[in-house]
This record gives sequence, C-alpha cells and structure tokens, in this order.
Amino acid sequence: MTMGNPSIVTPKEAVFRLYQQALANALPDYSIDTSAQQSPPQPDERYDVVIAGAGPAGLMLSLLLARLGLRSPGSILCVDPRETPLSCGRADGLVARTLETFKELGIYQQVLDVGKSRRVMRRSLAGDMPLSRVPHAASSPQGQIERILDRELTRYGVDALERGSKVVNVTLDKESISSHPVAVTIMDKEGKNRVVKARFVVGADGAHSTVRKTLGIPMVGDSSNTSWTVIDLIPQTTFPDIRRMGTVHSSRGSIMYFPREQTCEGYWPCRFYVDTRHIKNGGTEVDENYKEEDQSVMTAQCIVDQIDRVFAPYELRVKPGTKIEWMSTYEVGQRVAEQFAVYDSDGLARVFLVGDACHTHSPKLGQGMNVSIADSYNLAWKLAHAILGISSHAKALLETYASERRSVALQLLEIDKNWYHFEYAVRDAERHDDYQQDRAELLRQYGGFLSGQGIKYPDGYLTKPIAGNWAVRTGCRLPASSVQRFADSVNFNLLDQVVPDGRWKVLLFTSVDLLLKENRSTKALDSLFRDVVPLLLPDTLRGIIVTPEMVSTVEKSGTGISVRDIQWSAFPECVREEAEMDTFIGSQDTYSLYGIDQQRGAVIIVRPDGYVSLISELEDLFQQDRLFANLASLIKSA
Repeated sequence: MTMGNPSIVTPKEAVFRLYQQALANALPDYSIDTSAQQSPPQPDERYDVVIAGAGPAGLMLSLLLARLGLRSPGSILCVDPRETPLSCGRADGLVARTLETFKELGIYQQVLDVGKSRRVMRRSLAGDMPLSRVPHAASSPQGQIERILDRELTRYGVDALERGSKVVNVTLDKESISSHPVAVTIMDKEGKNRVVKARFVVGADGAHSTVRKTLGIPMVGDSSNTSWTVIDLIPQTTFPDIRRMGTVHSSRGSIMYFPREQTCEGYWPCRFYVDTRHIKNGGTEVDENYKEEDQSVMTAQCIVDQIDRVFAPYELRVKPGTKIEWMSTYEVGQRVAEQFAVYDSDGLARVFLVGDACHTHSPKLGQGMNVSIADSYNLAWKLAHAILGISSHAKALLETYASERRSVALQLLEIDKNWYHFEYAVRDAERHDDYQQDRAELLRQYGGFLSGQGIKYPDGYLTKPIAGNWAVRTGCRLPASSVQRFADSVNFNLLDQVVPDGRWKVLLFTSVDLLLKENRSTKALDSLFRDVVPLLLPDTLRGIIVTPEMVSTVEKSGTGISVRDIQWSAFPECVREEAEMDTFIGSQDTYSLYGIDQQRGAVIIVRPDGYVSLISELEDLFQQDRLFANLASLIKSA
C-alpha cells in the first residue's frame, strides 16, 4: 500500500484556521438576571437587542452580536420590510478597512468572488493609504453583501432575522426599572401590529429612519437644491477608458463613472453619477436657470442623452438589446443626527442610530456602506460586553459609541462637502491651472480617512491620551506588521492575532533583556500573567508576547543571540505556561513601525475592535499596578 506525500498547512490556511477558531469562540456570559428568578415569566415578547433594518449596517450588527455570543432565542431580532436582500443598485464600493473587516469575519473571499474584484481603485486616485493586508478599494454590489451577511447570520442565530415586517414605532420609558424599557411596535406584511420589549434598540433603517423620527431626533447640517442621478447601464461607447474609474468635466456638466462587475449574461455595466442641474425640457438642452422641480420630468433617456453630451466628442448609449439596470435620484447635502443615542434616566444608552439613519452625504466618495458597517463594528462589541456582564462600567462604555462615531460622521461630512465643491460645484471652464495638482493633494490628505484605516477616535474612556514619542497612536487601528510565531515558525500579520472576538488584547513587546536576571521584561510578564489576568473575568483578556529577534545572553550581558537559537525552556515560566502559542518574534522593522525601543520594550492595550487604547513603556505601566487599574476600569474583576 503506497502512501501519498502528506500536505503541509500553508500560511494562508493557518490564518484561516485562526479566524475559524475565533468565530466559534463566543464570549462567556457573566450577566446575572435576578429578575427571572424573582418574578414569574413575562407574557410579552422580549429581546436583548432589536435592530430595525437589514441593510449592510443592520445585518453586520446582527452577525457580530451573534458571533460574540448573543445566539439564544430572545437575544437578537432584526426586522426588515424587504422579503429578500437588495436585488440591484445602491452602494457597491468597498474600502480597505471594510475589506479587512470581511477578512476578520471569514467572508473576504466570498465578497471578492461575487464582486469579481477586477475594479481596484487607481493609485492616482487613492492618495496616501496606511499599510493594508487587502486591496485599497474593490467593488461588490450591496445586494450581494447583504446575501453573504444574511447567510452567515443563519450560522449563529437562525431566528434572528424577520423579513416582511417593519418597525413603525419606538418608545423608551426612561423612568422604568424594567430590564427591557424600550417598546417596539412591529407591523407584519398583513398590517397587523405587535409590541415587543427590548433592552436595547438600534435604528439601522436608513435615511428616512422610523426609529430616529419616532424618538424626535432631528438631522442637522447642509442640504441643497442640487440633485444628481445615478444610473447603472451597459454602455456602447467609443470612449477608450470606460473600464477604469474616472470623472469627466465639460461645459455641459460633470459625470463620475466607474465599471461594475460582469453580469450573468456576460455584459460589463457601468455606473454613472450625472449632474442634472443644467438639463432643460426633458434633456434637450442646457439650462442655466435650473429649478428642482425640473427633475420630476427627467426620464432614463434624458439621463443617457446627458451622459452622451458630456462625453462628446465620444459617443455613448445603452447597448442595444440590454436594459437599464437601476436608476435613482438624490439631493446633494451633508446632514448628521443631532444625537446618535438616547439615554434612560440613569444615563444608560438604550437606543442607537447607525448608518444612514444618523448621517447622510453624497455617494461621490463611496463611503456610505463602508461608514455604516464601521458604525456597527464599533457598536457590536460594546453592546455584547454590556449585555453579557463583562464591562465594569456599561454606561461609560456605551456612551463612547456616540462620541466616537459622531466624530467620524462630522469629519466625513466635512470631507464630502469640500470634495463636492472642489470637484463638481465649479464649471470646467473656471478651473485654475493647478487643478490636477490640487486634486492630488486633496486626495492625499483624505486618503487615510477614506480608506477607513486612518480613522482616529478622540481621547476618552476607551482611549487614553498618549505620552511619549510613539509611532502608534491611541484611538487608531493597530498598524499591520509581520511577526513569526516562536512555536512553529509560522509567519503572521500581527493584525491576524488581534482578531475581533470580543476580547481585550495586551500586546507585550519585551526588551532585549528577556534572558537576563532581574530584567524588566520578566517582571512585566509576571505581572501580566500572575497579577492581572487572574484578577479579571476569565476568557475576556488575551496576552500576546512579541520578542526582539536578537536578545542579550545571560552570560555576557551585551552580546546578542538570536531568539530562534534559544530553547523554549529559557523563556520565563509564566510565558511557557500561559502563552505557548501566543509568543512571537518581531523584527527591528516591526518594533520601529510602532516606535518601540528594543532596549525598553512596551505594552499596547488593544480594544476588542482592534483600536489602540493605551501604549506605554514596560516600566511606566507596571509601576503601582497601572496595568491592572487600566484594565479593571474596562473589565469586571473575577
């Protein structure tokens, strides 16, 4: 009997296994529901979280909550009036941070497959982007994203999604002592209403949010009488660069266009954003005295004719034998909800808004779906920690959603406004000679924000002010860097270790004195694994060790030896017992990327969503139990 050669696990497979393990590893439940023991069963329908809307934001939030452990009946209810996911149209641009999120959820390849990631943003349009493990931009239709998230949700919460029903009213009893003080009225497709009770409610129901309106939360900001039309069609054109994203400006108007993924019939459609301010009499001529009511008489043919005029002398029309796939009109404006959360009388946030329910802007920069998903990514772990009894200060924790994400929304609206006025509000003939140079500079300035990887949350309960000259910034995503696991020499990106499994991470970068007696590294490691981790709730915190490639030897304190040449038994006992598969080797480049001196080492506390909460030198943080004090303010004691 012959045996085939055994296959070897590839680095890609190792990373995939890492995420699969994280998917299956739900957070422990430390909540104590004494009301269930002291009172008879409640006759009403109750949920921990009710989510209005099953678009990308609502589905992402539902999936993340289920992944983190809210999987039992009565945990999550996501309600949407649509019987199926979106069939066509709306958003399809995905930026790097969103793609990283999909990678962390284990659905990255599915998203790329349905998007046929043939369209990747041109480098000239990308500006300065942080180091990423994924393309800086890709395309996948919103409907396909919804289908993937919908399917993933069934793995964790089969009954979490209720389609064909809609939320029609939300009432918060701010003075109630009930654990479920929010009443949600849901109408089914037959028009029958029922009321369910919830601990928390999230409005992910779009720009015309019922949740926002019933709670009386106004939208504030700028709006205009300027309307644009977005249209998806299969073009037949003499324009030579139609399969590459771009913008066309002419005296007849402006158009932004980008290629879409191939259809099932084998066609290659494009999406066009069309400035309709100057179309008159159904699109037969340019009108300098445009009125908003003129928009109502515009047909699809009017829009196609306008595209053809702007592209002249090139010709463009709908390919014979095909149909226009989707068309919609929107008003240009930048508006944000006055508040992103509503609180009970004790100051605990009970109702939240995410996505278009709390911020609206033009689609020109492709941020809508991405920022909406990021809202849910920020909120999910905070809700889970509050519900599962992990957070030591649930009020302070949940308040950070509004303070962090409204700050991002305001930045986005300012960028969107500036970009629109620079790129589209000025007629082509009025552009100055330095237009292209200024455009490139503007994109460079906005690149980090628009990629989603340059977002910085303000200092507060979760983000401590930084002290020292670090390259890592608190409130920012942990930068990507390469490390090698000591146990098996498998190479990883450090971000793949900071998986979004709901747990806090302590990254301890040892100094070169690791093998010396009475060294700062061993003291720090002992403090972490002996004095900190055991005092906090089990399975809520993970310690990750990174050592320099070269460390000093015991015999000759100044002589370097490669960590790869030392035996596992030479490591401190606490590391051998607690971090066998969580000990990594970091190069000089890795330490330099974070601004860490190998002679001194550092500790980085990373939030469950991968953002840096605190960074400090080893000695500074372990003096007077500062590490425990910081973590105990975030996680309950055991």
